[in-house]
Amino acid sequence: MRILVLQHLAAGHPWYLRELMAAAGCTTVTVRLDLGEPLPPLAQCDGLLVMGGVMQVWQEAEYPWLVDEKRYIRAAVEAGKAYLGVCLGHQLLAAACGGDVALARHPEIGVCPVETLPAARAHAAFAAVSTPDRLQWHVAEVVCPPPGFAVLARSQHCAVQVLASGDKVLSVQYHVEADRDTVPSWCAIPAAREALEQAQGADAAENFQRRTLAVLPELQAHARALFGAWLQAARRV
Repeated sequence: MRILVLQHLAAGHPWYLRELMAAAGCTTVTVRLDLGEPLPPLAQCDGLLVMGGVMQVWQEAEYPWLVDEKRYIRAAVEAGKAYLGVCLGHQLLAAACGGDVALARHPEIGVCPVETLPAARAHAAFAAVSTPDRLQWHVAEVVCPPPGFAVLARSQHCAVQVLASGDKVLSVQYHVEADRDTVPSWCAIPAAREALEQAQGADAAENFQRRTLAVLPELQAHARALFGAWLQAARRV
């Protein structure tokens, strides 16, 4: 399985998902779009893993490469490539395929419960029983899913937490890539830490890290189930 990883900032790499891809024998190539690296021909990959970022899908003037990335994502889906999107990657899939993304009325930062919907029962990624806790950090959200996509999960403040088109096109608003170093790395970014503390208080970063570590085994169990089901579907011809 040849997976193309689309990355949008240094701290936005696949983290725990790197371990899962390596264990599964996947070949990976990473493109740093924020550094101006070019997108390869679609024929060179079997699937896309599209990660998170600090930019918004509509900020094309500030990040001109978003135009080509969205066009590339749509072409990949239409060509039958597998797709797994995380946070910004979830929103980019929606925007690329005809959905709408906007600023969230209630940004979600921290560990929040997510409700799996009945539509997810037929999807292998959600067959395993798991806790509802999910890791969140987003200020925008999908407000209208693309035509033909199913919504598989929601939270109190975000109605579209998971999108799916069949078994091998899947995206999640929450972060499934976390390991022990992920949240500390995010909180080490000055602008991110400042925004977090302004929203939740001076001890917000420490609380965020503590809460994430407490539920990390459950978060990673869900990540393994979701990634494993997606990869199995992606490998089917």
